[in-house]
Amino acid sequence: SIVLLAQSPKRDLSKLSYDSIKKSFWDNEKDPKKQLEYANAYIIKAKRENSSIEKARGWYLISLKQEGNKAIQYLDSAIVASKNKNDIKLPAFAYSAKASELKKLFRFREALDNYILAERIAHINNIDFYFYSKFSIAILRSEELGEVHEALDLYRECYNYYKSKEVRTPKYSSSYQEVIFALADAHKALHQI
Repeated sequence: SIVLLAQSPKRDLSKLSYDSIKKSFWDNEKDPKKQLEYANAYIIKAKRENSSIEKARGWYLISLKQEGNKAIQYLDSAIVASKNKNDIKLPAFAYSAKASELKKLFRFREALDNYILAERIAHINNIDFYFYSKFSIAILRSEELGEVHEALDLYRECYNYYKSKEVRTPKYSSSYQEVIFALADAHKALHQI
C-alpha cells in the first residue's frame, strides 16, 4: 500500500482587503483560533501599509479574543494608534471595552474613567455610542458604586434619547428596553414606587 500526504500551501490572509478579513473574523465566531488568525492578518496588513487606524482596528479585534490584563494591553495599543484620527468607532469603542475589562477585574473607578473617556469621544462623532457609554456609566454607578441618585439622572437622559428613536426596530429596541428596566430598578432601589 502507498500513503500519500498532500499539503496545500497556506494562503496569506493579509493580502485580502480589510473588509474581507474583518468579515471572515466575524464569520468564524465559533472558532476563536481562526478568529485570532484573521485578527493577526489584519495587524500584519496594517503594519505593512503603516496605517495607524487599521492597526488600531486590528488591536481591537485581537483584544476581543483576550481577557483581563492581556485584553487591556491590546486595547491600550488600539487607543494609542487611533487617538486624534476622528474615527466613528475608535478610540471610543476601545475605551469602552477597556472599561468592561476593568469592571470584570473589580477596578470600578478606573472603569468609570474609561467609560467617561469613551462618552466624551463618542459625543463628537457617534451619538448612538455616546448614549451607550452614558448608559454604561449609569449601570456602573448604580450597580457597583451604589450611586443610584447620580445614575438615575443618566438613565433619564438615555430614556429621553431612545424614546425619540424607532424603538421597535432592532437597532434601538433592546437599548430602549434596558433603559426602561434600569429606570424602574433605580426607582425601586430608592423606594420611589
